[in-house]
Amino acid sequence: MKKLACAFVALVAFTTIASAQCEKKVLWSAPKADFVDENGSVQDTKTVNVAIYTSKKSIRITHDDDLTDSLYGAIKEFTCDWKQPFKNGKSIIKADLQEKNGEYVNSIITIEATDSKILITINMVAPDGRKMIIRVPVEGYKEGVE
Repeated sequence: MKKLACAFVALVAFTTIASAQCEKKVLWSAPKADFVDENGSVQDTKTVNVAIYTSKKSIRITHDDDLTDSLYGAIKEFTCDWKQPFKNGKSIIKADLQEKNGEYVNSIITIEATDSKILITINMVAPDGRKMIIRVPVEGYKEGVE
C-alpha cells in the first residue's frame, strides 16, 4: 500500500511538472528551416536563425531577428501533452498567422520532442489554397521569456 501511495504522489507531481511547461512562455531557437512537400521531402533549406516565441495565447515566428518579416497570431486552440517537459511530448497550436503583407494563413504548429530532440512543424494554408510546410529542428529553448 505504501508503494502504491508513493507511486501516486510521484505521478501527480510529474504530471504537474509536465503540464506547467504548457503554461510558460517559451523561446524556441534553430539554425535553419526546411521547406518540405506534402510527402515530407525537403524542397529547400534556409540557413537562418529561427526564433519561435510561444505562449498559451500567442505565437510569433521570426528569422534572423527581423521583426518586420515575421508571422504572428493569436492562438485559437492549444493542446499540450508532455510526458517529460522538453524531452518527450507534444503540443499542437492552431492559429491564423498574419504575414507581413497582412494576409492571414490558417496554421497548425506542432512542437514534438522524442528523446530530447525537438522538432517544430508549421503547416500553413493561405486563403488562395496555397500550402506550405516548414520543419524547424530546435537546438535550444528558453523558458519564461517575454
